[in-house]
Amino acid sequence: MRMAIDKKISLLGIIGIGLGTVIGSGIWKDSLLWSNSASIFSIPAVFLAWLLMFCAGLAYAESVSMFPQGGGPYSYVGGAFGKEAGSFVGIMYLFGYYIIGSVLSFLTALFGLAAIDLNLLNNSLLLTLATVIVFVIMSILPNISNYKNFGRVAFGWSIAKIVLVVGVFMFLIITWSPTAISIPDLAGFQNAINSSIWALLGFEVMLVFAAETEEAEKTLPRAITIALPIFLILYVFVSALASGIIPAGSLPEDIGSVGLLIMLAASTGIPASLVFAFGAISAGGTAYIMLAMCTKQTRILANDEVLPKKLAGKEVGFDLSVVMTVIIGGTIAGVMIGTNSIWSDSIDVFATAGTALILISAMLPAGLTALVLRRRLPALDRPFRTPLYQVVFSLAILLSIYLVALNFSNPDWFLPSIIIFAGVILVSALLAYVRKS
Repeated sequence: MRMAIDKKISLLGIIGIGLGTVIGSGIWKDSLLWSNSASIFSIPAVFLAWLLMFCAGLAYAESVSMFPQGGGPYSYVGGAFGKEAGSFVGIMYLFGYYIIGSVLSFLTALFGLAAIDLNLLNNSLLLTLATVIVFVIMSILPNISNYKNFGRVAFGWSIAKIVLVVGVFMFLIITWSPTAISIPDLAGFQNAINSSIWALLGFEVMLVFAAETEEAEKTLPRAITIALPIFLILYVFVSALASGIIPAGSLPEDIGSVGLLIMLAASTGIPASLVFAFGAISAGGTAYIMLAMCTKQTRILANDEVLPKKLAGKEVGFDLSVVMTVIIGGTIAGVMIGTNSIWSDSIDVFATAGTALILISAMLPAGLTALVLRRRLPALDRPFRTPLYQVVFSLAILLSIYLVALNFSNPDWFLPSIIIFAGVILVSALLAYVRKS
């Protein structure tokens, strides 16, 4: 038993999984967008967004403390509302991260090629191949060792990402000066809050590894409450420095991720190739964790025969769960990027559908689970108890609903993204029904 415990993910490892998932390539450009929307007032916008996400974090913490079996929403929804409901959201959650993992693999390839030569980005075939190759590598890499070592790598990679971000933004201090302070209109301030909230999504990935974590019912809530303040400190830091170089409303609407990183490079004096390389490292670290989660979730669902039993595979090594992740996710990545040359919104469409799947399969059920069980079973053992739970869990539920609506608000890709979203829901429902039968 002691040997089994020694192979489990430590507190630092699970914190690394949370940090590494949230702190991806977005942090290099998001702060510029926040400043563009609200200038120096992006700082209170980030703080308000963090407070709302903290409510969701507390809902996750209490839910996993009651159901620390691993599988994230599969476990806590199944424990609260029944096995069929858990199977349904568990499958949706898996497909959501296949899609988001593909998006992160694309960003890794995009920034990696840009670090070599910006002209390479004009070759759509090369970008597609690079994306699929990154996806395959990041799917296989986490499975060549045990979970404890995976946690160590995740923690080390997250620290490296934080150091790179802080190091680059420190160069802004040399030339930093407050931009002309103007009070943003309500739309600008709200936009800064909205985009700040998106930057905080994803830390719930750590819950999938609960069964592989030491004393998960205590460690995971502790990890959530440690990681969230780190996010706040880091994002306030980068938004404060970004507000010194980006006046409100100064960025063109079509600047894109590559343009934002070029602007950051020009503002810091660091060669653009290095900034792109750092962005690729950040995106790659997030893809590494997300795709490891996909493989783990597949094994959990297969062990409970929600998916075919043979997909459970081995706990380490290359097995059918890894193969399934590579085939399904790699296909999504290839289709998403391969169609981008003829359909410029394809990446946004897939990202919208994947984000919506995660919201309704993980965040919304976490708030509902925690609130319903507090009322139905107040005496249930809860190693972590949220204060003012009526307010906190209600805010988490309302935030989830708001983000789902906001996620589909862009008319340019509403129809195709809602079709993908509905298609995955239908497939998930059918698979859950087959499992029940």
